[in-house]
Amino acid sequence: MAIFAILLLYGVIAFSAMYFFSNNQVKVYPNGLGQESPMALHVVGNRVVTGEGVDLILHGVDYTYFIDDPYGSWMLPSGDIEYSVWDTTALAANLDAIKSWGFNSIRILATTQWWAQNSGDFQSHLEYFIKEAASRKIYVDFTFWRNNGLEGQPSLPYPPYDDGNGVIKSENAFVNLWASVSVALKSYSNVLFELWNEPNGDKEAQNSWFNVTQKCIDAIRDTGASNIIVLQWDYNTYLDFRNYSELSDSYDSKFSEMSTSLHDSRNNIIYSTHLYSTGFYDSSNGYSLKYSYSDMLWALGVTGLLSFSSKYPVWIGEIGCSLWASNINDEYAWYNNTLSILNQNDIGYCGWAWAPWSTGTQWELVTRQSNYVPSEAGKILQQRICG
Repeated sequence: MAIFAILLLYGVIAFSAMYFFSNNQVKVYPNGLGQESPMALHVVGNRVVTGEGVDLILHGVDYTYFIDDPYGSWMLPSGDIEYSVWDTTALAANLDAIKSWGFNSIRILATTQWWAQNSGDFQSHLEYFIKEAASRKIYVDFTFWRNNGLEGQPSLPYPPYDDGNGVIKSENAFVNLWASVSVALKSYSNVLFELWNEPNGDKEAQNSWFNVTQKCIDAIRDTGASNIIVLQWDYNTYLDFRNYSELSDSYDSKFSEMSTSLHDSRNNIIYSTHLYSTGFYDSSNGYSLKYSYSDMLWALGVTGLLSFSSKYPVWIGEIGCSLWASNINDEYAWYNNTLSILNQNDIGYCGWAWAPWSTGTQWELVTRQSNYVPSEAGKILQQRICG
């Protein structure tokens, strides 16, 4: 009886503790299983932490093959490109290759028409891609690049900046689009939501975008989604080495405006920018630089990127190496040194881009040789991720 009484008392205490914590530490589990997924990501200070409490730096690759059609295109192990075909075998081969390179994330760029109209069963295709990525412990950052298959990339995805061509007819239509994406994908804890690729424009456009962004954040959270939201303003981070003292629009100011103007009830925001060598130049020297390590360390400091990253989580959504550069060795030096600096500051990045569109493409990370052989830029990226 004494043992039974002790066990009964222990059970009461345990139940009371469960009741107390369940009613005072309410947690929404994205996988719906009553426990948090190990892949769920949370922002803690300037760090990104997994559901297991492990710090994670997102090292990824940009995948552009969902822009032109809802089926995706795939680089086959043979080196050939298979265009506009939903091919799960080819999908698996690409994901396996991406994982073998050391990437833990993929940034997918898509067209809003495919989602809004579910063209070619795009929504199911995307969910399948996400599930397959999750099975390989790969995160997927999902963003939109244009509104429909007939246009280029507009600065902002709604009128008057883009007429939408029947897809996005208003600011509210874009907000509702993201609410629908959130409802469908919030259960996938390996998904990050990035509202638009390279939103840009004048001050009026910026104010408009911040207003719409806040509405999107609120709409996403209203669906119960806890996924990280990735925010960007403007094309990239840039610096004129000659006129740096006159720099009035540093990226630090852009980040700071986002961090002070936009609010997330879950405090689960990552700030993003893009980096390309063409954004760093010397107007007094024929726009030519050697891009040494010390030059780029100084430049990234002047822009405010490094100081901001010490306070908030920063992710470089695109960083590319132009294989058409007039002095390719300088381009490789810029790429290698900039990636090294990002590593030393625990800033994640996403390499532009996976698989060539055609032979000799400017930004390719992988060649047309069989079994996904990296280009010289791809080799640099692999080395920096691993070391």
